[in-house]
Amino acid sequence: MAKIFSFSVSDDKIELIRILEEWSKQKQLSNRVVRLLESFIITGNLNFDNNGVSGDFLKLVEIERQLIELKNHISIIPKLEDEIRNLKAKLQEKQEQQQNQDGHIKLLRELFNDLLEHGTMLNNLLISERYEELGDKVESRLTVFAAENQLSLPQAKELFYLAFPELRGKIKL
Repeated sequence: MAKIFSFSVSDDKIELIRILEEWSKQKQLSNRVVRLLESFIITGNLNFDNNGVSGDFLKLVEIERQLIELKNHISIIPKLEDEIRNLKAKLQEKQEQQQNQDGHIKLLRELFNDLLEHGTMLNNLLISERYEELGDKVESRLTVFAAENQLSLPQAKELFYLAFPELRGKIKL
C-alpha cells in the first residue's frame, strides 16, 4: 500500500516544471521524486541553488543512487562466493561418502558371497530359516569388516542391510 502526497511548484521554476511534466508523461513522476528524496536523505547531497534544480543535477542524483545500489549488490559477492564454496564442499563430501558407501557395499557382497551361494554353510542357515544362528555368524564377520575398514559396528550393520536389503527384518544383528 502507498501513501499519497501532493505538492505544488511555483510558476517561476520553469526548468523544474518542465522536468516534472516530462516525468509525468512518462508515468515516472512519483517514482523519480521518491528516489530523489531518498537520495537526498541517504547521501545528504543537497546540491541545488535558489534558481532551481537543473536536469544535470537530477541526472547526477540518479547516477549516485544507481552507484549506491550497485555497491550494495557488489558487497554481497563475497557472501555469495562463500556460500558457493560451502555448497560445493558439501556436494563433494556427499559424493565421496556415496562412493565410499558403494565401495563398502561391494566389499560386503564379496565377503558374504557364500550367503547366496547354494550349498554353503551361510546359505543353508538362510534356507532353513535359522536366522538367529545366521545373525551371529554374520555379525562376527561384520566385526572384522568394521575394524578393517575403520567403521563402527552399527555402520557396518547398516551397510550390510544396504548390500542385502532382502535380509532386513529377517536377520537381527
